[in-house]
Amino acid sequence: MSEEEGKGPTGGDRPPMDRVPALPGAPPGPDIDIESGARSNVRRHEDTERFDLRRIPGGDRAPVRRLPSGQNLRRLRKLFFGIAFLAIYLLLPTPRDLSVEGKNAIGLFLFIVYLWVTEALPLPVTALLAGVGFLALGIRDDPNEAFEPYAQDAFFFILGSLILADGITKSGADEVLAHRMLSVFGRNTHTLLFGIVASSAILAAFLSDHVIAAIMLPIVLGILRNTGFKGDPKMAPAFLIAVAFGTNIAGLATPSGGSRNAVALGYLRDIYDVQVSYLDWMVLAAPLTLVLIPVTYIVIALAFRVPFKRLERAKVDPGAYRFTQPQWAAIAILAFTVVLWVLGSERFGLGAIAILGAVLMFVFGILDWEDTRSTIPWGVAFVYGAALAMGRVLKETLAAEWLAQHAFLLLPGQGAGIDILWLLIIIIVVIVIMTNFLSDGATVAVIAPITLSLAILAEFDVASMGIITAIASAFAFILVIGTPPNLIIYASGAVRPKDFAKAGIPMTIAALVVLVIAVQWLWPMLVPGL
Repeated sequence: MSEEEGKGPTGGDRPPMDRVPALPGAPPGPDIDIESGARSNVRRHEDTERFDLRRIPGGDRAPVRRLPSGQNLRRLRKLFFGIAFLAIYLLLPTPRDLSVEGKNAIGLFLFIVYLWVTEALPLPVTALLAGVGFLALGIRDDPNEAFEPYAQDAFFFILGSLILADGITKSGADEVLAHRMLSVFGRNTHTLLFGIVASSAILAAFLSDHVIAAIMLPIVLGILRNTGFKGDPKMAPAFLIAVAFGTNIAGLATPSGGSRNAVALGYLRDIYDVQVSYLDWMVLAAPLTLVLIPVTYIVIALAFRVPFKRLERAKVDPGAYRFTQPQWAAIAILAFTVVLWVLGSERFGLGAIAILGAVLMFVFGILDWEDTRSTIPWGVAFVYGAALAMGRVLKETLAAEWLAQHAFLLLPGQGAGIDILWLLIIIIVVIVIMTNFLSDGATVAVIAPITLSLAILAEFDVASMGIITAIASAFAFILVIGTPPNLIIYASGAVRPKDFAKAGIPMTIAALVVLVIAVQWLWPMLVPGL
């Protein structure tokens, strides 16, 4: 399901199903009008109302938001079941080949995963609870050690990426780029379909996938209306699902494409001391996105039997073609940051560079701190900090190795002499199943400690396994709840759940085949000795 990131970078609350969610970082205002295709005012922050600090002695207090009693009861019930499960687990005898700390680490890991899946508590609250659990269960003795992983490079990479995306969104540069890309492809139905996939993919490779999906949705709805395809049972679902699938396949191309990637990099760097640079990732993953763009177009065209029809050029707002000075500045800062990621990540790390880019957004007046501090989803960074902390604990207590060894015993012949190709296929299939029900970031957080340990047991390159784990978690094409872009497109009301399954099942199979072929034959050619 990816952080970005939500699948977040995901991992946050699901967007409502009856409207198009506001973009991350957007000021208060009306949502996108689905019927009219009108642009939301979420881009322009000049009209943002300042937060009124009324919480002063003698002043009016802002109303306290309370959960409905039924909802609060359900949340407490979920929390009770989770605590009861953990208590029963801790009373069980410790396996002879596992330490008490390792056993407790697995119990806490399962407890945190349960809370994330059921959302018994807000995800960031659960994330902070992990650090407390390390101390309470005797896994860590030093409070500084318990919370140290929350301040790793990956944490600041996610935080800086969120602020960069907010700057691009607030300036409106993302929408101008999308309009320009789509205007090139409006000759016929098939070039337009390909253009939607390609435009979504190119933008989502560097910005958050759900942000790009929310930008592309009103643009594509306007094109459908202007071309007379709105309501068409083939064209409308095909063009809209092209946005969701295009953003999904692009998030794997670069480390900044999704929070799932940052989690995988964090595990590799902070737990296994394996450094994967921005360029290293792109060399292996970007070719997959380039191959999957035409594959996605073909799958959608065949699944919905899109007819070939000539069109007038897609009609878009002429004003969208003109970049303003703040938009140019925002694009320049993003480009500068990407160049530094490619050239300097080994020396400075991804996090420091992301924070530098975020600071430049404030230096050049693109962002205002009073706006940003209330619109950035700060909790997302805590979620991935907790994921890194859990991964480190599972590794250091040898719990991850213990889980991997027992998972190995479940393989045919108890894993003895199993071909690495079959091991990869099994791992990828398990990840794809999980990511259709969990967010992509949560999937990587849960499964990566096990897959990386399996890689060591199978004598497979651990860096490659980390990248494979992140890539496979992006293949959530079948269910509406698979990724935030899927939910955003479903919220338009023009796509049904069975439309996702109709295109998602063949798309999943195609993506799995492309990934396995790339790992077995393409990657060794790109990186000799891999």
